[in-house]
Amino acid sequence: MKHLSALTLLLLAACAATGPSGDGRDTFAAAETDPNAAQTAPSPKASDKTQPLTDEEQRQAALLVNRLASAQDEAAREAAFVALVNLGPRYLPFLRSVRDDDIALDLMRVIRRIEKDAQVSDTPTPINPSEIRAGAGEGRKPPPEYADLPGEFDREQVERFIGSRLRNARGLLDAGDTEGAVQVANAALLLLPDTKYRPEFEALILKARNESQAELLIAGTMQLAPEHLQYASRARGAKFAQPLVIKCYLKNVSAGDIRLALYEGPGRESVLVLAVRYEQTDYAGNALTQQGTVRVPIAAGPAALLKPNETHEIEVPLDSLTTLDADAPQKWALGRVQVEANLRVYSAADGSGRPLVLRPVRFAERTILVFPHGFDLAEAARNPVNTVRDLLKADKAQEAFMAAQLCRKNQLRAMGDLLTGDDFEADSLANQRARLRAMATLFSTGLTWDIAKWRRWWTTQRSRQGTG
Repeated sequence: MKHLSALTLLLLAACAATGPSGDGRDTFAAAETDPNAAQTAPSPKASDKTQPLTDEEQRQAALLVNRLASAQDEAAREAAFVALVNLGPRYLPFLRSVRDDDIALDLMRVIRRIEKDAQVSDTPTPINPSEIRAGAGEGRKPPPEYADLPGEFDREQVERFIGSRLRNARGLLDAGDTEGAVQVANAALLLLPDTKYRPEFEALILKARNESQAELLIAGTMQLAPEHLQYASRARGAKFAQPLVIKCYLKNVSAGDIRLALYEGPGRESVLVLAVRYEQTDYAGNALTQQGTVRVPIAAGPAALLKPNETHEIEVPLDSLTTLDADAPQKWALGRVQVEANLRVYSAADGSGRPLVLRPVRFAERTILVFPHGFDLAEAARNPVNTVRDLLKADKAQEAFMAAQLCRKNQLRAMGDLLTGDDFEADSLANQRARLRAMATLFSTGLTWDIAKWRRWWTTQRSRQGTG
């Protein structure tokens, strides 16, 4: 019904326009002429390619478009495609006027095939500005002049730009943003309709629409390990002392069996796409934020057969974030990594072996802290409250700020008492700033508060915090 409704207006408009002329006069042709009279050459008939469609022709074309929209299988779709192509170039304006997202790609293929067979194009003939300025077309306003007239742009540079848009669209599709991928692809085709990348854009649009319409068959959850990360050295581009392991759990939420093929050889692997936000901060409030996408191929693993409600676990190691900030290990700062991921499974099939179209498996955002090399992470994690107290006594403001972030939920009351204690005014300026900054990051509020306002807030909130 959805397809029929998209074409109803075309059919009604074609039917309403039919019928005899309303002026009551019939056309006629003379049966014979005076042989002595001067012969007048008949006006040339419009060529078949430019003659407008009759009402009956429009109605028949609309019926063919409806056949394409309502085709139930590939054979019926292909038959409707061939019938539309056989209509020829006179029907191009009508076909371009059809607006139906469900068959937009099929109509695009019909139009391109007709143009190719008839060697025609929808590109308008350029107007010569000099002719207009010389008096051709009196009463018409000359068109605006631009830096590049048609045919004068550097096609090689434009194609390079279109190629970069294709890579962007593929990145969005890999990240699960099907709508964004389609928008980028359509914008690129609007800029340069005859780009050499057109087949790849059309394939990408079709793939994105298939994924967006696919049912949710696989759900996912994600865990990060270890609990905290630390750089192995202070060298530029250093890796983590212990690799970050991303554990993905894939659950079959459908009513039937699903076979997942995660890896079938080089170039035929699943891909885990990580949207990473990496922030480095210190006690003084200085912050550096990097955002990017990290693609991690699944380079091993057998196929998994999941029955309904069964779960399959995969582990993906990530040994560094040098692609975001290679200088990060050299800074004496606290890192905070926020990871949002989705997994694009290479292929899937149902219990009978028939291919399935899966949405990218999305995972909720997770956060993990990254500490610089040389920081005593083990001791600070074991007893963060005592560690912060000792570091403040030693006037190590940055270390105290970082150690406070290791406070567990049941230690928040003790940590808040320490950071807002009566000795605050007697402490060094650096320690005061570290204490206020630690409170703001622990409780996600009060970034600009002074100690007086923090103490008033803590009086009302202290009893709500856990004890340890």
